[in-house]
Amino acid sequence: MSVKKYKQKLGVWGEQLAEKYYQQLGWRTLAKNFRTPYGEIDLLLKKNDFYLAIEVKTRRGKKYGWAEECIDQAKIERLENSCLWAQEKLNLTGQWQIEILIIDLKNGRAQLRRLLI
Repeated sequence: MSVKKYKQKLGVWGEQLAEKYYQQLGWRTLAKNFRTPYGEIDLLLKKNDFYLAIEVKTRRGKKYGWAEECIDQAKIERLENSCLWAQEKLNLTGQWQIEILIIDLKNGRAQLRRLLI
């Protein structure tokens, strides 16, 4: 399997794990891989009148650096603009939060960390 295909499979697996995690916390999935002119929102969730936009970063090791290093100011701005676009186009009223969910795989176990933006 090529490195690219492996990374894609790992990313899909991480997004599925993230969705299950948030559903266990009472969130309902509105969209997955929601595309906007500014980029993609991995998961768009809702609980009551509160919306959550999730960027999922899955890592199997530190070979390519810490997952947090992939979240620069430009990425945050794209996520913010994507949320504003989604809010307007889908007529979503309520409060919003953007989170980065980092999934670190160590010894076959997934460790999840939530970072608020």
